[in-house]
Amino acid sequence: MAAALPPELLAMVFTELVPTRHNESNHVYSMDDARAAYRLAAVCKRWRFEALATRMLWTYIYIPVVLSKDPEHWAPVLYHTMTMLERSGQRALDLEINWFRSGAISSKGSRRGRGWPVPAMDVLMALNGSQSRWRCFRMNWGCQFTDVGRLQVFGGPTPLLEELVLRNSESAYVPLFPQHLVQAPQLRVLDLHDAPRL
Repeated sequence: MAAALPPELLAMVFTELVPTRHNESNHVYSMDDARAAYRLAAVCKRWRFEALATRMLWTYIYIPVVLSKDPEHWAPVLYHTMTMLERSGQRALDLEINWFRSGAISSKGSRRGRGWPVPAMDVLMALNGSQSRWRCFRMNWGCQFTDVGRLQVFGGPTPLLEELVLRNSESAYVPLFPQHLVQAPQLRVLDLHDAPRL
């Protein structure tokens, strides 16, 4: 039956199967949502072709924490992030970075100076250049940034940004975000929890 569907109709079915902010107003994203586009693309050759051509399927980017400092363990996360950025084309992006347990992989030995390991920062840096496409940016973390120079990913205008959520579970460890992050004329939701004033 699906083989007989024209490409446009199959793309519409795909976008209904994969939650996006356009078709799920109160949806809470999950790892299953992040994998949905990959699953559709794995069904058969035709579905893969149509899934790759349907940019909307690749606009939700979920970036989990990896409880390791080893770059090899972070490589799949970096690859996933770059793949999603490429496959989404120029569509608006919904990003969710869930690093609540990031303190367990801190790059410094002492609690006071701990921060993310270099591979985690490399994943963040992969987002550099996509800021103008961010529609929703949610980030949860549990340690401080120690390399402020690598935070250029948070710079630049974000003309499509509607929702910005920054939550730090370690209230004593507030990172330094550039003040120009929120050049966001469309911003409707701002949720800062133990995060700096922007």
